[in-house]
Amino acid sequence: MKKKKIVYLIDQEMNDWNYERLGVSSWSEHGWVVEVWNFQELIHRGNGKTSKDLSGLNIINIKSILNMNHENFKGIYCYIDFLSASNSINVFLIKLLLNYHKSKRITLKLGSIPIPKSNKYFISKNYLDKIKRKISFYLDLLFRVSYIVVGGNFSLPKKGNYETIKAHNFDYDLFLRGNCEKPLEEKYVVFLDQNYCYHFEYEYQNVPKILNPNNYFTSIGNALIAASRYYNITPVVAMHPRASYESDIFGGIKMIKGKSLSLIKNAKFIIAHDSTSIQMAVLYKKPIIFVTTNELNQTYMDSSYKKDAIQNFAEELGCIPINLDSVNLDKINWESYLNINEKLYTRYIRNYIKTAESPNLKLWDIVASKIDVDLKRDYPNTRCDNSTGQLIK
Repeated sequence: MKKKKIVYLIDQEMNDWNYERLGVSSWSEHGWVVEVWNFQELIHRGNGKTSKDLSGLNIINIKSILNMNHENFKGIYCYIDFLSASNSINVFLIKLLLNYHKSKRITLKLGSIPIPKSNKYFISKNYLDKIKRKISFYLDLLFRVSYIVVGGNFSLPKKGNYETIKAHNFDYDLFLRGNCEKPLEEKYVVFLDQNYCYHFEYEYQNVPKILNPNNYFTSIGNALIAASRYYNITPVVAMHPRASYESDIFGGIKMIKGKSLSLIKNAKFIIAHDSTSIQMAVLYKKPIIFVTTNELNQTYMDSSYKKDAIQNFAEELGCIPINLDSVNLDKINWESYLNINEKLYTRYIRNYIKTAESPNLKLWDIVASKIDVDLKRDYPNTRCDNSTGQLIK
């Protein structure tokens, strides 16, 4: 018989940020035994460490997998798959065993953002990488999906042999909390940093680095200074969670890490590229100025050139992006960029953040509540041993 047990398949460090974001505590609060199987070292050659005591299993190599007892698999009721795009044979073997023991697979379609209408095809020099991605795609189809967790309308999948759980994007949980400390007393404009000069995805996606850090940080810093001077307010940078910068990299502009929500909520307006955090600015009805540079336009990441991605994102909200390399910053009428089209903002929320039907509850509480109901349906007249998760008749 199955246990009331759920497993996370991840390839990132289970730090405080991921612990909160991935809702580990929500499952525990619903009485589930939680395990985290971390493939970080195996896939990305990271350290695979975890800063939380989760009784998790850090999968390091094929030997570790082969040494796992079948007992590790057969009691698992469901698993959350964050490794759908992996082409690792080790990941394939793990999913094969989970599938064999009829563990229910949960996948997520969250964090959707506007996709460029005319993606230019990027010719990768690494043809082997392209072949691996194709193989990964078709291998992933072998493993049946039981549940798909979605955010907005554009995340809704085609009809299939799975259940759709209508929830919302990760950051909507932060919005639901409401109260957050005001990070600064003075009025300010905030830039949403995406760590584009040093982003780990360049290596993972095998794409070239186009951005020159000196050019990029100078352009962004000058734009922030010009915009803040126009309104006589303070310029601030909301640092990307994985960024680690020298203090003067934006020309001495104040940088704050780990407080993006409060920075967005209390800002006069936002300056951004195509960050998923823009959704918070939309929820708080903040004006957004989209910016780019010549080098950023040529940068290819996440299946599109940034020129197309930023342009499309801006159009979705009725905005026109500014190329910082082709304008005189001192002559920009910043006020003309601060109009909000409330109709487009509302449409964005429904299409990309949450559907009208999804409840205003924490993301993982929505998911866990649904799985609780199905567990009781599959195993009626049983009770759960809270220490082991074992279902007992």
